[in-house]
Amino acid sequence: METSLLPPVHQQTLSLSPPQRSRRSGQVSLR
Repeated sequence: METSLLPPVHQQTLSLSPPQRSRRSGQVSLR
C-alpha cells in the first residue's frame, strides 16, 4: 500500500511543485 501511494503522489507533486519541495510534500502527505 505504501509503495502504491508513493509513485502517484510523487508524480503529482513533481508536476505541481519543484523537485526539492516535492520530496518534502511527498513525505508529509504520506505521513
